[in-house]
Amino acid sequence: MKHIPFIDLSFQTQAIYKSVQKEWDKIINSSSFVMGKYLDDFEKSFSQFTAIKHTIGVGNGGDAIELTLRSLNLPKDSKIFLPVNTFIATATAVTRAGYDVRFIDVNKDDGLINFENLFSNKLTNKSCVIPVHLFGFMVDVSLLKKNLGKNNKIIEDASQAHGAKFNNLPPGTHGQAATYSFYPGKNLGAFGDGGAISTSLSSVEKKVSLLRNYGSIKKYQHDIVGFNSRLDPMQAVVLKEKLKHLDKWNNIRRQNYKKYRDHLKDMEHVELIEEPKFSQSVFHLTVAKVKNRENLIKYLDKNKISTIIHYPVPLHKTKAYKNYNFKKGEFKNAEKMAGEILSLPNYPGMTNQQISYVCEKINNFYNN
Repeated sequence: MKHIPFIDLSFQTQAIYKSVQKEWDKIINSSSFVMGKYLDDFEKSFSQFTAIKHTIGVGNGGDAIELTLRSLNLPKDSKIFLPVNTFIATATAVTRAGYDVRFIDVNKDDGLINFENLFSNKLTNKSCVIPVHLFGFMVDVSLLKKNLGKNNKIIEDASQAHGAKFNNLPPGTHGQAATYSFYPGKNLGAFGDGGAISTSLSSVEKKVSLLRNYGSIKKYQHDIVGFNSRLDPMQAVVLKEKLKHLDKWNNIRRQNYKKYRDHLKDMEHVELIEEPKFSQSVFHLTVAKVKNRENLIKYLDKNKISTIIHYPVPLHKTKAYKNYNFKKGEFKNAEKMAGEILSLPNYPGMTNQQISYVCEKINNFYNN
């Protein structure tokens, strides 16, 4: 068996390469390198895909969160609540925007934000919650909204949930906006960095459109102090072409997950994390809780299988947030998960033979 990478993008790239090259030639010949038609076309296509009115393309997923926060005009002493088990960009976007980050523990079964822990905090009308649709699983945002005050804000971090739904509704339905990263390894990934905000609120769309482009809609007319965070038209072309295949590719990820589940269901030392019943997930990641993880990783690597841990260090224990004030045991679920979860390869183009081989080697590790 050849090396099995954690992710292989060649299958997706080959499917869109000719169409992308044709559109790139048009961009190069017209010198349309910033904003313009190609970005507009992708934004319209993504809005149609999500059934959310507005899409605003930005530089990356972190900027998507920060600019959305800035568009809500929250008081400067607002507290922003988010799960402690997520990629650090969710938190740094809050810090960069000048707000107080408040970490919340996660559920021990699925790794999503723990509502009991969240609601034990004093959520005032200055509070905003950023639920993260981790692993491609949807958070129960309708229940979250039901238990929040009418003035609380919700920004859904959907960077691992392109095409996911909750009760047939997409991210951004229940809150002020959903934010996306188009990092290459995402379900919908560019050939570099990229991000977007999905919102039904015209006020958010107008403010973010200003913020991403130096506070300007019309050249040399600057209404506010803004940023340079525009989705590149050449990346917009890639994303528009990939979007045509996304439902099919998400279904492949789902089928791959089911094959893993069938192979691993009887293994004593491996527990595959299951999607919540209400979530129509897109399986950005296939994650298992495993015993003797470090030695398993070494064994799989020796057998040419790459794995990753999402995430090895909960955010309250990173150097970036070393001054965060927390109590011992406050994030017990996240800390436990960080010590036992392992993400297995799952991507469009992965073969049944490869999945069987990965599971065979996991079985061999625990039974030899």
